[in-house]
Amino acid sequence: MKKILIVFMLFSLTASAYAQRGNRSIDPKERAKKEVDAIKKQLKLSEKKEKDCYDAHFEHYKNHQELFKKNYTREKRREEILKERKNFHKKLQGILTKEQHIMYMNIQKEKDKKMKEGMGKRRDGQRGQGRGQHR
Repeated sequence: MKKILIVFMLFSLTASAYAQRGNRSIDPKERAKKEVDAIKKQLKLSEKKEKDCYDAHFEHYKNHQELFKKNYTREKRREEILKERKNFHKKLQGILTKEQHIMYMNIQKEKDKKMKEGMGKRRDGQRGQGRGQHR
């Protein structure tokens, strides 16, 4: 009986950990909405600019997702992602004012910085630890 209980508990823990990971490929619509919601107040976007930004973000994330479905080498995928990112920023420059675009780029730089700091923490041996157990 104890063995069955232990096996059941291990199975439950494994299933729970797997479920918490979730689906890492977020729907492009959700991702675009989340991104535009995060910047619209800071950039003081009009309704039209908000919609245009959403459309640009949606297309960008959709294209980005498609690139990962293709059977590219790592270098080819990186090259294609950089091209896509360049096209995306050109579209944003056409939508946003110069001041808004500068603010947007600063917001993105700050996000990149935070992401890199988080990645550095994981590289320093914190990967795999549960919540609240970081040093």
